[in-house]
Amino acid sequence: PYGFLREEIQDYILDKLKEEHVYQEFPYEFFQGAPDADYDLFIREYMDYINQHLSEELSVRSLANMAYVSPDHLTRSFKKRFSMTVSDYILQRRMTLAGELLRDNKLTITMVSDCVGFGNYSYFTEQFKKYYGMTPREYQNSVRKT
Repeated sequence: PYGFLREEIQDYILDKLKEEHVYQEFPYEFFQGAPDADYDLFIREYMDYINQHLSEELSVRSLANMAYVSPDHLTRSFKKRFSMTVSDYILQRRMTLAGELLRDNKLTITMVSDCVGFGNYSYFTEQFKKYYGMTPREYQNSVRKT
C-alpha cells in the first residue's frame, strides 16, 4: 500500500538491520570452531535469511522447503542450538525491529506493522503488547518522553 515509499523504507530497514544491536544477535564467531560448525552455519544461514526478509511472510514450512528439510527437523535443530523455536525467533526479530522503527518515529505504526511482516494491524498490536507490555502507540509516546 506504500509503493511510493517502498524502496526508501526498505533501505531504512536494511540500515537498521545492519546496526549491531539489531542484527548481530549471534556473531559469526559464535559459530566458528564449534564441534558441529557445519550444522551451526546451516542454522546461521536461516537466521541471516530471516533477518533480511522480516517484512515478508515467513513460515517454518517455507524455510524448511528452501533447504529440502522437514519443518520438524528445522525446528528441532534451531531449538537445540538456541533454546527457542524458529517462530519465536522470527517474532523476536520482528518485535525488535518494530521497536527500533517506532523509536525513530519516521514511520506510522501502520507502516511499521507492514514493514515487519504483519499484514494485520490488530494482530501486530496484540503481539507488540505481549512482547513489550504496551501498545505500539504507548511505546512510541514513552520513547518520545525520554
